[in-house]
Amino acid sequence: MQKGIEPGGFFINGEDGTMWELSGKVDVAHAGHKVTVNGHVLHRSAAEEAKFADYEKQEAKGKPYADFQVTSLKIVSDSCQ
Repeated sequence: MQKGIEPGGFFINGEDGTMWELSGKVDVAHAGHKVTVNGHVLHRSAAEEAKFADYEKQEAKGKPYADFQVTSLKIVSDSCQ
């Protein structure tokens, strides 16, 4: 899990290369850890998505990206390696 560039933002990179912007039960203390999350894909309105699109594009660095509503989070490792 990595800290995003927008205030309060966090994201993870999925095994398929997709960058997932996280919302919901995300604890800042887990930044830098490898984690697994449970939840669901978050579908935002076009207006809501527009607020975050620039940040997400920068964080994704040309890879696909999507939003994810976290309901639970588990630490897998103390590092992202």
